[in-house]
Order: sequence, then structure tokens, then C-alpha cells
Amino acid sequence: MSNNSSDSDGSDDQPTEQSYNKTVVYTPNYPIPIPMDDCQKVKIYRLTSLYENSDIYLHFGYCQNLGDGRGYTSGIIGFCTGTGDALQVIQAYNQLVPQPNEFSRYYDTIINLAQNQDDDTSNIPHWCQIWEAVSRDPDNGPLFRQAQMQIADNVDYVPAMNISNNLGLQYAVSRGQMYDALVQHGNDTDPDSILGLLNRTATYFAQNPNATNITTLSNGTKTGPSGSVIKTGQGNQVDEITWLTRFLQVRRADLLNPSDSGTASAWKSTTYRVDSYSYAVSRGDYNWTSNMTFALDNDGQLVNVTCIGGFMASDDTSIPEQLPSESTFNTPLFLEVFIPLMIGLIAIVAFIIWWKCFRRRKWSESKKKGFMSEYWQ
Repeated sequence: MSNNSSDSDGSDDQPTEQSYNKTVVYTPNYPIPIPMDDCQKVKIYRLTSLYENSDIYLHFGYCQNLGDGRGYTSGIIGFCTGTGDALQVIQAYNQLVPQPNEFSRYYDTIINLAQNQDDDTSNIPHWCQIWEAVSRDPDNGPLFRQAQMQIADNVDYVPAMNISNNLGLQYAVSRGQMYDALVQHGNDTDPDSILGLLNRTATYFAQNPNATNITTLSNGTKTGPSGSVIKTGQGNQVDEITWLTRFLQVRRADLLNPSDSGTASAWKSTTYRVDSYSYAVSRGDYNWTSNMTFALDNDGQLVNVTCIGGFMASDDTSIPEQLPSESTFNTPLFLEVFIPLMIGLIAIVAFIIWWKCFRRRKWSESKKKGFMSEYWQ
């Protein structure tokens, strides 16, 4: 975060009103301007939530021990007790709901866990139950959500956008991939971190300058098929989508074979995070400016990620009843299959009714003729 002068009143770090969400959301003072609108940001968050929770809603109350060496994983982006970001959420919550509060009993313990990067959970019993209960609380729940949004921005979103700005990424699909990669891989200096992935991607283009997909125009301007040219950490100019495609390949390879053996078993089954973005790239919808942004879910099925409801309203514990359904209703299938079937069914029923009436009429006439014949005899 940026350093404030000693005479600052700290007003830049206060929650502000977001007109899009109509909800109080923490808005940090970004070190570098981020050319992203609210809808694009909601989609970025929701895609990562899709991979983390199997749906596009932000799960503020999620909590589970994944056995990945990071302790309890909790909240909208998986704040971990063994890495320090769960502690940051509690510290932000303490600013909004002063101690003693629901997490006071754990405070000293999670400080020690964060300092020692310890994944032990034996000394924080009922952590998940309390985390979920606070997220649903009618009084403190909104403040707890606000604290999570604040740290999610500080820990992952702002650093991801700064990386994007340094590279010169223009498209939402590229910036969203930086965010999702940072959430999963972290922002450290190890080979599995996002910085390691970026370095390997840059090295590839440094060693393969013909793969940059760049054309130099007569006036010296460089351009590429996607209309955007970025600059890697090693100084090579590359077409943005060409660069992103390579980054996705590097990340997928790392998920299948990470240098940290402790994450290998958990990561190898998460390649759907890369495959989903690869599908979005293949559609050519790079900037996510419409409400129809398609990607793949964790089972490889098509899903439409919208920004309806914004951040806070997208929690599965607090979706307003009037929130429009985001299911992808297949209108062509309805018109082409269901209606003809209904017409056919109605025709069959009408024929059966007609046939029964016809048979009954014939039987009645036959019986009447028989009666009259017997009468005249």
C-alpha cells in the first residue's frame, strides 16, 4: 500500500459508497490507476469464486481445511490461517467491530500461526463454525464481509492489477487471469508463485522472438492480432493474447507439476482454472464489456458469468429474492423442441378423444338400429 505522510488523516483508507453495488465497499487508494470498471471486477471475482466454490457467488462464509499445508481456508478468496491473510481479515474486522468480538479468543493463536507459517489447526477449534456464523450474522455480517473485501483487494486484487499495469495488459481476460493466478499461486518469489510463472513466460519469448506475433508497421509502430502489445519483464514486446496464451500454458504445466510437493496433490486437479480462461480467450471476448461473458465451470460445462447484483449481493447467504436468475435458459432449444412436442402431444390427445367419441357414436347408432329392427319385427 502507498505510504501516507504523517499529517494524513487516513481518509483515503475509509470505506466509500460504490454507486454500482449500492453497498458500502472498501475502496483502497490504488498505487497505480486501474482501468477496470465495476462490472469487469465483479466478473473477475466471480470467476475465481467459481473455481473455489463451484458457483459464481462470493462465499463469505466458506471455511474448510483442504489439507494443502495452509491451515483453514476461509472466505471469498480462501484466506488461510497458516499464511497470514486470515489474520489480516480479523485485524480489519477488529477495526470495524472492536474487541472483544467473536474472534478474540483466537487472536493470539492466529498471530503465532501467521508468523510461523504454521498450518496447525488444533488450537483454533470451531474456527469454521464461527467464521460461517459471523458471515451470516444480521448485525456484524455486513461488516465482516466488508473486512473480507478490503483484504481481498489489498492482498490479491491490487497486486494483480499492478502486475497487469506494469506489463501493459489492456484486456479484462488478461487482468482476470493475473488475479486468479495470484490468488492460487501467491505473490512470493518461489518458482510456483505468479512471479515465477511470469519469469518463465518472459524467458520463453526472449528465447523465441519469432513467437511474439508482432508486426512492425511502416511508421515503426508495433502491432499484433489482438490489437494490444505488452512488454515482458525481459523487455520483449508481445501481442497480448499471444502472451496470455503462453502464460496459461506455463501455469497449467505448473499446476500439474509444482516445485512444492506439498501442493502437488491438491493442484493437479485444478487445471480447470486454466482451461476455463483458455475457453474465454478462444471466444474472442477479451474485455467483458457485455453482460454475457462465457467460461467453463469446474466440470467443463458452459457458464455465463454476469455482474448482476454486484459484490455483496452475490453472497449465497444474502441474495435478495428479487435478484434475477442467472441460469442460462436455452430459448432456441425451448422453441425448437419443447413447443413441437407439446403440439404433438395435444394432437395425440385430441385424436384419442375424437376416436373415443366416434366409436361411441357408431356404437350408439348400431345399437339404435338393432333396437328398431327388433321393434318392427
